[in-house]
Amino acid sequence: MNKKWRQVGLYSVSVMATTAATLLPSVPASADVASAAPKVKQVIGCYDRDTGALRLVQKNGRWLVNGAERRCRAGERQIKWRIGTTGVSVPGAQGERGATGATGAQGATGANGTPGATGLQGVQGATGAIGATGPIGPTGATGATGATGTDGSDGATGATGFDGNDGFDGATGATGPTGATGPTGPTGPTGIAGVDGAGVAPAYGSYANNSGGVIAVVLGGTSIPFPTTTASHDVVVDGTSTQFTVATAGDYQVSFRVQSNAGLLASVRARLNGAPVASLDDGTVVSTSSWGGSAVLTLAAGDTISVEAYGLLGALALDTGTGASLQLVRVG
Repeated sequence: MNKKWRQVGLYSVSVMATTAATLLPSVPASADVASAAPKVKQVIGCYDRDTGALRLVQKNGRWLVNGAERRCRAGERQIKWRIGTTGVSVPGAQGERGATGATGAQGATGANGTPGATGLQGVQGATGAIGATGPIGPTGATGATGATGTDGSDGATGATGFDGNDGFDGATGATGPTGATGPTGPTGPTGIAGVDGAGVAPAYGSYANNSGGVIAVVLGGTSIPFPTTTASHDVVVDGTSTQFTVATAGDYQVSFRVQSNAGLLASVRARLNGAPVASLDDGTVVSTSSWGGSAVLTLAAGDTISVEAYGLLGALALDTGTGASLQLVRVG
């Protein structure tokens, strides 16, 4: 036993002896021990192992506390002892813990309580739903066929009918043979010759870029070259294959087509003498890989046409074979 528990045990014995002394009446020294000693009494308490405090809960079967206080708490130990003719008997220090006293006798069973009042009758339940209609019974057997009636007598002979209408006329006979051809009449005089039409002097140009080249596009615009000439008359190409000059004034059908090998957020337009042409501007706000435009422009001799990509800071890779094309055709 360590020092702590020796101290707690001594304290406990001291507390129990003191408590027992207060519970016992004083007995004179000269009195007969057997006759003077009171009846043996039992005391129950709860001993706190940590603090050494002793809490009395019962004396001679009478509770000294109420409710949950009658049970020992966590960390407490129940202790019982008796007070009799030989003086106060308290548990001594036996090892680390004192011996547990004997369990007291069970108290008498209490009287049965008065029966409770009869509860009110419950509300009658709602009437159940009407059951489903039973199935239709089988059809009765068909009755026997009645006997065949006797044949009726022959009716009277009917009246004679009216005479029929006259028949249609016969078909027309075949056409007779064609007569001989008459002689040819004399030839009429020759008409006056018409005036020659004004016509349109031919002027055209057809150009392409089908080598799969890459155009380095800047935001302000980069001209697209068309190095391959497929047909040209009265249209002059500069050395960079980006400027196309018409030599004859007139109305020209101008068309372009550009195809890339990847979608880009870019735009393509034509320029007339360096200025953007609104009717030939294929602007876009979504990514695409194809641009094009066609319009009739009135051009003077010496006017130039070019095509450019703009609105993108990056590379425009043209498709091989269908990369870019430009056509100028005089129509008036």
